[in-house]
Amino acid sequence: MEYLELFGSYEPEYDHDQDFQEPLVSMRRRPQFLEDMTDDEGLDEESTNILSVTPAPERLTFSSGEELYDYVEDHCRTHGFIVSKCRTRYHEATNSSENLLKSLEIKCDLGGVISGTKNITNFHHIYFSSQITGGNNNSKSAGKRLAKSRRIDCPFKWKTSRKIVLQDSLRLRQFTLVMENSGHCHAPADTLSGHSRACVLDDEQQKIVKEMTESGSGTLEIVSYLQNKYPSQAFRPKTIYNARQKIRRNYLDGRSPLQALMDKFSLPNSGFVYAYDSCDDGSIKNLFFAPETSLKMVRRFHSVLLMDCTYKTNKFGMPFLDVVGIDCFNKSFFVCGVLMKSETQDMYEFALDAIKQNIYQAFTPPTPLPAVLAMDRDFGLKDAAELVFESSQILICRWRINKNTLANCKKMFTEEIWDEFRTSWINCMNSATEDQWTTNWNSIVMTYATTHPAAIAYLETWLPFKENFCSAWINDHLHLGSVNTSRVEGAHSKMKRRLKVSTLHPEQVVAKVRQMADLDNNEFESNLKNDKTKAITEVEKRPIMRRLLRKISNYALEQALTQVKKMEDATVAQPLSACTNTYTTTTGIPCAHFIKSLHDGQSVLQPRHFHQQWQLFFSDEEDLVNELANDEYGLDYVLEMIRGRYNTANQYQQRELLSRVYALATTETLVPLDPVNDSRRRGRPTGSTARRTNESSTRRDPSQFEYAERQTRRCGTCRQPGHNIRQCPVRIASQASQASQAHLSQ
Repeated sequence: MEYLELFGSYEPEYDHDQDFQEPLVSMRRRPQFLEDMTDDEGLDEESTNILSVTPAPERLTFSSGEELYDYVEDHCRTHGFIVSKCRTRYHEATNSSENLLKSLEIKCDLGGVISGTKNITNFHHIYFSSQITGGNNNSKSAGKRLAKSRRIDCPFKWKTSRKIVLQDSLRLRQFTLVMENSGHCHAPADTLSGHSRACVLDDEQQKIVKEMTESGSGTLEIVSYLQNKYPSQAFRPKTIYNARQKIRRNYLDGRSPLQALMDKFSLPNSGFVYAYDSCDDGSIKNLFFAPETSLKMVRRFHSVLLMDCTYKTNKFGMPFLDVVGIDCFNKSFFVCGVLMKSETQDMYEFALDAIKQNIYQAFTPPTPLPAVLAMDRDFGLKDAAELVFESSQILICRWRINKNTLANCKKMFTEEIWDEFRTSWINCMNSATEDQWTTNWNSIVMTYATTHPAAIAYLETWLPFKENFCSAWINDHLHLGSVNTSRVEGAHSKMKRRLKVSTLHPEQVVAKVRQMADLDNNEFESNLKNDKTKAITEVEKRPIMRRLLRKISNYALEQALTQVKKMEDATVAQPLSACTNTYTTTTGIPCAHFIKSLHDGQSVLQPRHFHQQWQLFFSDEEDLVNELANDEYGLDYVLEMIRGRYNTANQYQQRELLSRVYALATTETLVPLDPVNDSRRRGRPTGSTARRTNESSTRRDPSQFEYAERQTRRCGTCRQPGHNIRQCPVRIASQASQASQAHLSQ
């Protein structure tokens, strides 16, 4: 055999495989094309097998090289081959102008040889040498990817020739296709997805990738969309990954992701409010951010905030304090997020102070502070909340209390006794009054103190916080039924579904959260328009609730309808229980007892009987006017407000209100009058002879600093201040002297 004559028998002289410091070159051609070779044959051009041929195209002449290449590329792709430019020659005048193209060579995508194998003529030495190094590759063990190539020295080659032709006395360039070799040493591809050139994205597709990336779509979603939109083209996830990385590199433009985030925040129309704190070494310690849409939502729904930390949201492992609120449809909305270095009290103080300063005090007048803050028993967060939001009631999540109790106490009981113990503890937390709490707690202690002292000892650790979770205390506040932080847990899940991975940079986390907040705002606007146009049929049938239609959210109307039915079902035999006012206090919705009092007094429910939380029209004056002007029922709402104010006013106030409304209704025109010119100007009083009389001049009056900087006026004769030339004593004395001398000379 030729390879034995050239290289000897195959007996490596190395003690171990690690002596191979560099991997030998791989085979020149794929084994599938060497099945007919003998041991004495080399791999030269003459022995190449032609397995397929690209048919000649119908068109051979073109007006430009690019037009020719695009046509050839489409033609070859139709027949299962991918081609690329091999060699392009230009005239010496330029190397970039298309019109000066001299020649172009087109080769198969599998043409050419692997670098380093051009001078090796014996395939068997390459093949067996590669088997020697196949067990241990230093590049692979060092973490580097092994180089791969699709080149198999396919002989396909088409060329172009250029000439000048005369057409209508004009000299035009003409490019002609020359088919030098149309054969291939491989069969046409069944699918083009294995060729990277077949998966190249054009400008329109790259625009689609960018738009879908910015909207939060994943790589596989983009691939599916493109495949459906362009079924004749192949798309690979790797191509989309590379395109997305290029988009990100262009966005960063050499900046670090954190610098890009700060630049984005600092833009006037960024749509964010933010605050951050840094360590001594300059690394970021806390980062607070909130979309501007959240500020408007909190301005409207400020009563309850729920907050909790979640983890695995960013590559730095920073806990993410997620804060949500409740809208008039009883749905959660994103308020703000805070990335913190650690969960300590000073970190929480920064976060809560940023919420207070940038959200609740961002308007004039400031937004009322939340009535309730719901959280878990994190002592750092609770202590910080008590310092920053002194007037807010803090609620500790009951669900977490029950779960912690289960984790610490269930192992002490049998299954049957544990159910009884848990039920007793839940009844204790649901105590309606302080006396009932005391009774229920004493009952637990008497029942289990002797048999399960450790369980009682654990429950006693919760006693200092009973005012933060027991109904007897928390039901004195408007918590909207949020005695658990399950809303925040749902917000965590919603956010992480959008993040998808926990290795994102905070800049990417902010972008994803912004998209989520925008969707929340769009959903709110849609629900708001829906509730203003659609009415609940069962509510419309009840006269006592008819004035609430399209003014109160349908969720609140459903809850009020339940109370109306409760009032209607009450009988003499089974009257309503005594009213504790708990339902109205905690939800802001009229209870059955209040509705019965209205019914007995032949009155009806009014929008003012509901808390602002459930109103469809915001009471902030500027936003309310804009909202009413664009709403079909805006005028009815205002007239209803006037009617309500008239009914509660005394006789003299009613006459004044009627007089104003009558004057407004009978005025022929609503064109405003000219303003009265009663402004008092600074300077000399009106009527002074020294005052400027040219009132038509647009020249402004001097400012205060101009008076301060004005130089002191001096006499033109003696250059002294305090008088002018006519009053100058030097001039007067000189004139007197001259007159005296003239008199003596006579």
